Amino acid sequence: MKPTKSNHIVLVFALLTCLSAFNSQLSTAFAQGTLFSYQGQLNAGGATANGIYDLRFTIYDAVTNGNSVSGALTNSTTAVSNGQFTVMLDFGGGVFTGPGRWLQLEVRTNGSGAFTTLTPRQQIMPMPYAIMANTASNLLGTLPAAQLSGTLPSSVLVGYSGTVTLTNGGNSFNGSFSGSFGGSGAGLTGVPGTFTWQNVTGTSQQAQPNTGYLANNAAQVTITLPTAPNLGDIMRVSGVGAGGWIIAQNGGQAIQADQFGAVTTTNWNALTNWTQTSAPVESWQGIASSADGTKLTAAGGYIFTSANSGVTWTQTSAPGAWWGSVASSADGTKLAAGVIYGGIYTSTNSGITWTQTSAPGAEWESIASSADGTKLAVVIYNGGIYTSTNSGITWIQTGAPSGIGITWVSIASSADGTKLAAGGDWSVYTSPNSGVSWTPTGVPSGSWYIASSADGIKLAAGAGGIRIYTSTNSGVTWTQTSAPATNWVSIASSADGTKLAAVVYNGGGIYISTNSGVTWTQTSAPIKSWISIASSADGTKLAAVVRGGGIYTAQATIQTTTTPGTSGYLAGGQNSAIELQYIGNGQFLPLSYVGTISAY
Repeated sequence: MKPTKSNHIVLVFALLTCLSAFNSQLSTAFAQGTLFSYQGQLNAGGATANGIYDLRFTIYDAVTNGNSVSGALTNSTTAVSNGQFTVMLDFGGGVFTGPGRWLQLEVRTNGSGAFTTLTPRQQIMPMPYAIMANTASNLLGTLPAAQLSGTLPSSVLVGYSGTVTLTNGGNSFNGSFSGSFGGSGAGLTGVPGTFTWQNVTGTSQQAQPNTGYLANNAAQVTITLPTAPNLGDIMRVSGVGAGGWIIAQNGGQAIQADQFGAVTTTNWNALTNWTQTSAPVESWQGIASSADGTKLTAAGGYIFTSANSGVTWTQTSAPGAWWGSVASSADGTKLAAGVIYGGIYTSTNSGITWTQTSAPGAEWESIASSADGTKLAVVIYNGGIYTSTNSGITWIQTGAPSGIGITWVSIASSADGTKLAAGGDWSVYTSPNSGVSWTPTGVPSGSWYIASSADGIKLAAGAGGIRIYTSTNSGVTWTQTSAPATNWVSIASSADGTKLAAVVYNGGGIYISTNSGVTWTQTSAPIKSWISIASSADGTKLAAVVRGGGIYTAQATIQTTTTPGTSGYLAGGQNSAIELQYIGNGQFLPLSYVGTISAY
């Protein structure tokens, strides 16, 4: 008969067999597909149906309304006997994924008329295979992390071709690896050929093997050697910032320093070899040094020179006078000296002959020279500041403060003569343009004696009864150091500004700093009325004069290795760099270096 609404066709059905599997891709262990059998009972007009019918099946996600989650399956010419029928249904994968599902059935007599929808929809219930899959055989959906435990066997990962992403900072990888890594590679250790650079903007860094570090701070940066390096591991350090760097050691470690050569490998820790030279006892006022420290010039009642780092001295032809200060070119051939209450004299042949310049008679207190000796700058105690751009032939008075009560006591110059710094009894002034214009800085009031690095960026200043101050930005800002508050009267700097030496007048000593003034150590120099000190460009050779005494020299000793353990270290300034390789037994070997490197 043809089913109609008035026939009250009712389908009574039950699932007699279960869904054998919900997803063929997850059922390989038991070879289960997506086909399942469905058996139901069809009544027509209150009696069991018999004959041939067309049946149409669709899966929905709700008992009423909702959405179809499958296409319609039509079973034509389905035999119904005594109301019973059995069909095979296959909706394919992606239908039974976990959420509830309802089967909608439509019926008509075979090949005739429209389908009649039977209600209600019948819920698809879980059966044996589905129950087993929910517990063990197949996993579907998100597995809570708390349910994961144990070690994943390596056999599971064989042939894996996907991407593994480790985003937790605590992740670690150990063992061999065949393939490729993405990212910067930072943090990888023990990987041959892997090398990365890190920008260190702080003041301390624990180093890792096969890593380079850019010391990029105005203060000195301490980088500690790797604690457990492997044989052949490399570490590099490069001084970018003005503060330079220190390579600190762990217990049992040392760096073979003899690779640097005699000039750059030095020990400033003690300077116990202060020696009084053969220079006569004089009312010494000032001393100057060539860049290599071999040529010295000392001024007092007369001017004396030495061509062998102070071993022997020769009185020059300069007239007897109250010489207040002296300056030298880098090669020691061009000299300039000022007479207190007199004039300024120059020499172009290392002091053999002298010529009085056109500078006026004044109380010349301090003089500074560019590296080539062409630019000179000089201060008057009760007056102003004068400069010369032609080795003293002509002079001009600058716009610096001048007059009675303006008491300049010292002046320092960069190697090119463009950056000047002058100290007086009340402040420190700086000029970035060879003395054309001057700017006061923020140091406290005091009678400041000043020194400059070759680039004019690092300054150091000491005054009577005040601690030593340093600047790493050409005097814009100043930092008080740990030097004692005493009667500082002269200070000298290495070309890179990392090594400083200062003297104390009236029964004082000589102090040094190897870290741009951060810390200071009193040397073994005798207690004297020290009045002036000079340094070679690399800071290895010092010469100092005593007011009413002699001239003393000291030279930092050569080291073949750093002091083993935590007390030893290497130091370098801005624009210096080094490459170290671990060769075992706690030893690091320098492979290459640039700039001045000092071992301690």
